[in-house]
Amino acid sequence: MKRDNGKIRIEIRDGIPIIDIYHNGEIQLVDVVWVNHTLLHDIEPPLQLPTDIIFDRSGSYSLSEDAYLIIQELMQESNRVAYVIHSPVQEELVKLAANSYLSNKQVGQFTSIEDAIKWFQESRRDNPSEGT
Repeated sequence: MKRDNGKIRIEIRDGIPIIDIYHNGEIQLVDVVWVNHTLLHDIEPPLQLPTDIIFDRSGSYSLSEDAYLIIQELMQESNRVAYVIHSPVQEELVKLAANSYLSNKQVGQFTSIEDAIKWFQESRRDNPSEGT
């Protein structure tokens, strides 16, 4: 399933929501993340939270304190979070987000969506009670 409103894209692969956040020059990251948060609850069939989630961070943008807090809130609703990193700036964001994340959860860093999905699949196989 894919959903695209011109600002963000959400795709479900192997039951994992992949949120593609990108900046089109007209919106702030805080707006995009709020849209993502709303869309997560609007997907049909609805996602069961907590869930695994992948952020595919393409593009570049300015980050506000509010944006970090919203990302943290979304992460706290998830079992495990994977970030697909495309630049050093995005890697720094992941470090900040992971430092504020609950210590009993996992944050993965990958360079491709396929590697992130594989990480979730292997983790589910090793721990069948986790995941969606």
